[in-house]
Amino acid sequence: AGEMLLAAAGLAVFVYLYLAGAGRWAESLGEVLGSVVAMLAVTTLLTLVVDESWGTLYVYTAAAAGLRFPARFNWMALLAIVALAAATLALGGSDGGTILAIAGITFGIGGMFVMIGSVMQVNAALREARSELAELAVAEERLRFARDLHDLLGQDLSLIALKAELAGKLLPDRVERAATEVDEIKSLTRSALTRVREAVSGYRQPTLAQELAGARMALEAAGIELKVGDPS
Repeated sequence: AGEMLLAAAGLAVFVYLYLAGAGRWAESLGEVLGSVVAMLAVTTLLTLVVDESWGTLYVYTAAAAGLRFPARFNWMALLAIVALAAATLALGGSDGGTILAIAGITFGIGGMFVMIGSVMQVNAALREARSELAELAVAEERLRFARDLHDLLGQDLSLIALKAELAGKLLPDRVERAATEVDEIKSLTRSALTRVREAVSGYRQPTLAQELAGARMALEAAGIELKVGDPS
């Protein structure tokens, strides 16, 4: 009865640790390592105290380690688990055939999960690299757009500022010349707005609400009140 209770409790703990170590519960390498070490302790205890057949749990432990350990030492961890399995079975009095069978299966299944884990880690690294490249592409596009706007507006804005300053100096003595400068400022402003709209037409798609807001501001500046209602 005592051995059955120990086996049931040990199996429940092992399943929990397996899910925590090989599943998605463990987030850090420390958590995975702790789960695998605890699984080895439970497996070793059950194999020595209850029955040698519990040595098959080393297979699941090797699978968890191979799947979740980093590629830099997952093979070393697998060899250590195989060695521990063989030593535990030998200490428990198992025959050579049983030791060889369990150790061989542990190595084979563990090696398969090592390769699966390596592929998963490579894929994760590739996804992260693609995400970083996409962010860099967005940042580069924003820089390009900013440079284009500077090239488009820099000269026009400088000229508009100079003409506005000149028009201010001409008033009130030379009204006609000042009016001419103001007309040129309007022309330059319209030209600059046109180029900006052409530049952003492929960069940002305007919405109806944004266009209505812009039209309202323009009409209000001209002294015209805009009212939008339901045509029905």
